[in-house]
Amino acid sequence: MGDKFYEQFISRKPGPFDGLAKVGLILLTVLLLILGLFGNPILLGLFVVAGIACFFLFPRFNKEYEYSYVNGDLDIAVIYSKQSRKSLVSIAFADIECVAPEGSHELDSYGQSYAVKDYTSGNAEDKVYVIVTGGQDKTKYRLNIDEEILKDLKYRIPRKVFEY
Repeated sequence: MGDKFYEQFISRKPGPFDGLAKVGLILLTVLLLILGLFGNPILLGLFVVAGIACFFLFPRFNKEYEYSYVNGDLDIAVIYSKQSRKSLVSIAFADIECVAPEGSHELDSYGQSYAVKDYTSGNAEDKVYVIVTGGQDKTKYRLNIDEEILKDLKYRIPRKVFEY
């Protein structure tokens, strides 16, 4: 009866080096083609390899994250170029130690021993929450969760969720 299902999609802003990497791959491919056509068959073979690399790497530059929230459990997946989906992590609400806005003092006790994974939009104006998990996998997840997910987490684990 009280089942809660919610999906949220976060488009990832291109990183500072994404455009540079695309241009570099294209220039390398064109350079290998030109040098390969003027007598060096090995460089022509490398052109084919670079072309295949461009074909497989270019979709990786356009990604968005999908947060699927089901009864307190949060599944995070990445979608590349709106074509292929890869599941990244599943966070059970029993494993959550703390949920707080980034920069909050509640996060001060979770220091350097925690791994940090960023599944945000990369936009500076978006509000970022950090979900800290314990146990074997000590990790801080940076997410752009919205009020709907935050409200339900606050209902399920009120002493571990902080809002400001």
